[in-house]
Amino acid sequence: MPAETLRWFTLGCGAQLAVERMPSTRSAAAVWLLPVGSCGDPEGDAGEGESTVLSDMLLRGADGMSSRAFSDALDALGAQRHSAAGVHHLTVSLLTMGDRMPEALRLASLAVRRPNLDAEALEPVRSLALQSLAGLGDEPQHLCMVKLREFAMPRPFNRSGFGTEAGLKSLTADGIRRAWSRRARPAGTIIGVAGDVDPERIRDHVERLLAGWEGTAAEPAPSCEPALG
Repeated sequence: MPAETLRWFTLGCGAQLAVERMPSTRSAAAVWLLPVGSCGDPEGDAGEGESTVLSDMLLRGADGMSSRAFSDALDALGAQRHSAAGVHHLTVSLLTMGDRMPEALRLASLAVRRPNLDAEALEPVRSLALQSLAGLGDEPQHLCMVKLREFAMPRPFNRSGFGTEAGLKSLTADGIRRAWSRRARPAGTIIGVAGDVDPERIRDHVERLLAGWEGTAAEPAPSCEPALG
């Protein structure tokens, strides 16, 4: 891609922002990479699986808006959205028309900075996570890859994200909220936007949305050599 179409910015809060203008399209996509991956989950039965539960709860209401109201606001923009936890980051992705991206980013910023994380949302999310964990036994190929990662990578970077049964059951609504407040910090966050957008306008808009957000999340370090090392 031509270098001049991709702009990198360091925001006042410390987050990194990359914006690529693509004049040939009317749509725009955005992704937020937050330092809330499985490698930062509590160890084992203390809460492993926390990041996956957080990713499933994140878009279920924000800033006092109910899950339904928040979903309706995104639907009104025609915005597709998805959230998922990886090893290093929790990812929130959005796709909508370019002229609607500023409002989509505003709603995403509410989910990041002021998520509801309601207690009543925890149980259905936990239930789904436990079902996914139990279902691994019915997928030998997937289970094999999970076990291979456990042996090939150093802890805590060898985690699958499924968590443990005891770890998932140990999570509480208050603990989930504290974990998000502690882990979702601007230092280590990367935001990317591409499509029918103006880089400088997006930068200024996101600066306003994230004004006052601050802090750095603890960075996990390898605790041992991989078993296959």
